[in-house]
Amino acid sequence: MRSLRHKLLLSYALLVLSVVAGGAWSIYHFVVLGRSVRLIMARNYRSVLDAERMKETVERQDSAMTFHIAGNDQKAVPQYETNRQRFAQSYADAADNITEVGELEVIRDIGAQFEAYTRKARAFLYARLSPAEESRVYFAETEPAFIRLKNRCDDLLQLNQDAMVRAQRRAERQAADASRAAVLFALGLLLFGVFYAVNLSRRLVAPIVRLTDAAKRIGEGDLDLRIQVRTRDEVGVLADEFNRMAVHLHEYREREASRLQVAEQQAEAAINSLYEPVVVTGPEGEIIGLNRAAEALFGAETDRKRQPIEALALEPLTGAVREAMERRRAVAPEGERGLASVSVDGSERCFRIRTAPLLRDSGEVAGTVTVLEDVTRVRELDRLKDEFISIASHELRTPLTSMQMAVQLLAEGSAGPLTDRQERLVRMAASDAERLDRLARDLLDLTRLEAGTAVPNRRPVSPADVVQLAVGPLRPGAAAKGVALEINVDAVLPLVFGDLDQLSRVVGNLVENAIRHTPGGGHVGVTAQPEGGEMHFTVSDTGEGIPPEYLPRVFERFVQVPGATAGGAGLGLPIAKKIVEAHGGRIWAESGPERGSRFHFTVPVADQDGDREDTKRGTDV
Repeated sequence: MRSLRHKLLLSYALLVLSVVAGGAWSIYHFVVLGRSVRLIMARNYRSVLDAERMKETVERQDSAMTFHIAGNDQKAVPQYETNRQRFAQSYADAADNITEVGELEVIRDIGAQFEAYTRKARAFLYARLSPAEESRVYFAETEPAFIRLKNRCDDLLQLNQDAMVRAQRRAERQAADASRAAVLFALGLLLFGVFYAVNLSRRLVAPIVRLTDAAKRIGEGDLDLRIQVRTRDEVGVLADEFNRMAVHLHEYREREASRLQVAEQQAEAAINSLYEPVVVTGPEGEIIGLNRAAEALFGAETDRKRQPIEALALEPLTGAVREAMERRRAVAPEGERGLASVSVDGSERCFRIRTAPLLRDSGEVAGTVTVLEDVTRVRELDRLKDEFISIASHELRTPLTSMQMAVQLLAEGSAGPLTDRQERLVRMAASDAERLDRLARDLLDLTRLEAGTAVPNRRPVSPADVVQLAVGPLRPGAAAKGVALEINVDAVLPLVFGDLDQLSRVVGNLVENAIRHTPGGGHVGVTAQPEGGEMHFTVSDTGEGIPPEYLPRVFERFVQVPGATAGGAGLGLPIAKKIVEAHGGRIWAESGPERGSRFHFTVPVADQDGDREDTKRGTDV
């Protein structure tokens, strides 16, 4: 099996050898060309130098003739003889370096002309002639011989210079031919390399592309696909492994599909066996399943599947599903927000909604499951109970009022003087009557708040006024018990939008409870701070605290913590909660055994115009 590594090495080696061969061919031709040019230029250059030296020496000989005419034989004779010898030496060198056609004839003629000039020059130089005769002889015989000799030296110089020009042009042509040949060879090598690279890449990449496409299709779920790669290199081995993996995945998918089908059938059977309606939604909030109870409630139309949850036209259900998907945790809205009314067969049924998200291992929401608990009977019982409490409380007010008046008359002595024991009994009766009257009033107020008939009279009020109105009547009791009452409410806080009497009742209930459960020497604190469009009130104490298991229930009616200081009927905190919720706020508690309690509630802050933004939009707060 030839591996990809061997294929790539062989391919790269072939390309490198081609490049090296082309480079070697080019270098060889340029070296040969340079050698021939240097040889030709060297030979002709010697001849040119010899011709120039002969011209120079013959001109100096002629200058010696001029010195002789001027009568300076001391300089004329040595200069002539020296340059005659130099000419003879240059002539001999030129005769030994015959390189061009016709150069030999020129050399021979130069030799003949040199002999003729030498005879005439010596005859002129060593003869004893008059100045007039010397001038005549020089211009008539010596100078013409000099000119003929110099011209023949020029002919030799021109002959070799022309040869050098021809050699240069020939070298340029050869260089151009070599360059063209090198370019053609490089282009051929480039075309061969491109063709070879394309063919090689096609042969190497094509199986990889097929493997990639097949792997992508397998990843998309086409596990029946098999990769057809016939190479026996690493790609072929990888293709075989992919095929084996696809077979295993196909078998695993079949097993998982069967298992999931069984699990789905079991889950569907379990959901259908539930008495409560169950709605299952997908990751986009689309309906993907209704059990039989839900189909009976909303209708069994098959077109509800894959429709958005809004298709069920049940706003509390829609809100719970969207909230669970957004928060990624179970949602069970309290109070009226968690209730939904549905008309079934002409009767109104009430359901409490509980929604839980379905989360994948990655934390993404895969859907939700919503259970609609039928609380119609419970709501009816609550209504009857509230109605009974309202009627009973109202009916108790009349006899209680009569009892209080009778006790007051007895205490004032209207029926005659009372003994000490009778006074104690009358005071006890007055206290019990007062407690019963307060209980009846609290029951009536709680019933009105739950029924929505005790609508808050909202207006801008000062947080300091709310706290002062609530705490003022409680100061004597706190002082008598030895509990320090600390108020930390700034008089320049933003105004809140609410009912002064109802809000002061909330603060009063919380402070009264704190004083009741705080031993002497302890302290109770009240603070108010603005927080993001709301006023945050806090009532804290250093009392006995509330066990964690009772914290979620302290705002329920008639709930009292075992072992706590007695004195209340368990209605103050439920009333406070209803008032705060009627104002669009929240109320909660923080506590623990032996570390005191902190009760918090918030109410909206009034805007600059003395109103709330949401009330301007018509929101029911």
